Amino acid sequence: MHQQLVTAFANGFTGGDNFASITSARKLAQSVLNQKIEPGTPIAKIVDESVEQGLILAARQLVQRSSDPIETWQQCLDLYDRQPALNTRTSTSILQQAYSTPVPIAFLAAKLAQIDGETTVYEPTAGNGALLLLANPELAIVNELNSDRAAALRALGFTVTQKDASSFVPATEAVDRIITNPVYSLSKGCPRTNSNISARTANNQPVRSCDRTFGTGLDESRWQSRSHLGWKDG
Repeated sequence: MHQQLVTAFANGFTGGDNFASITSARKLAQSVLNQKIEPGTPIAKIVDESVEQGLILAARQLVQRSSDPIETWQQCLDLYDRQPALNTRTSTSILQQAYSTPVPIAFLAAKLAQIDGETTVYEPTAGNGALLLLANPELAIVNELNSDRAAALRALGFTVTQKDASSFVPATEAVDRIITNPVYSLSKGCPRTNSNISARTANNQPVRSCDRTFGTGLDESRWQSRSHLGWKDG
């Protein structure tokens, strides 16, 4: 059921469908599942997750097709503008602080971090994989606590661990990049993830993960893009 929805939304986004209204997204889900989607219900949350996973699947496909970063950025922005606000919250998503990085920002983060198909990368709080848009699944070390999101990442080809990132240390050598959108600790500028995994500098010298981590630190509720980049007041 879930994968059917993901595929339907991915095909819709790729085909230019507009799901800027959650009502339109639920209408598609109802046609796929042949059941009514009531707001605030568990099935409504499944629809929200499927929209996001379908969006990321569509985004992965477009970044693979495009070699022009400006064009790709504009396409990611278009995808985001056709995505509805996903406001259904469950006790699990609240407890796990499940906030996702908007696809345009995820693409920029990956480009700024210089992640490509030959880069080894660690994502300790991967969610649905937005920050892994440019990553090669075979070279990515991916951790995600939530079982449903971990399953979605595996469907994209990633090998996933499901550990508490604040204490988990992957059994790996140094990686080229660490990219994440974690909860931040009181240590200014350092994400609250275990710093015992190293990244490499250009001359292959290991450094502390915090020195090489690209953290977005975004609050999605303050991000807007309908006609331009910016932050909402407040």
